[in-house]
Amino acid sequence: MNDFLQTLPAELDGVKGILPAAVQVILGVFVCVVLPFVAGWLRRRVAAEKNEALAYWVDKAVEAVEQMPAKDLGGEKTGENKKEFVVGFLLDLNPKWDEDVVRVLVEAAVLGMKRGNM
Repeated sequence: MNDFLQTLPAELDGVKGILPAAVQVILGVFVCVVLPFVAGWLRRRVAAEKNEALAYWVDKAVEAVEQMPAKDLGGEKTGENKKEFVVGFLLDLNPKWDEDVVRVLVEAAVLGMKRGNM
């Protein structure tokens, strides 16, 4: 920055003192105003992608468990056994997912499959 200021003509000596302050103000405005919007947008986008991934895996796991033989589900192919298998699979896939949210999404996927929405 100092090299740039030295190349300015002598008529702009008053600008030489203002220019660094102006750059600092512009950077400050950028950091205080623009950066929070970008960070919020990025945070929402990442959260949406995580939710889409969870919904995808819930749908696939529910579809898959319907095709599994009873012996792979502990001998019985009841709704509760299938649900526990899917919840366990999903939590093993990503332990950071909230178990209650996974259970609700599994129930919603089963309902959607019964209605023919999957």
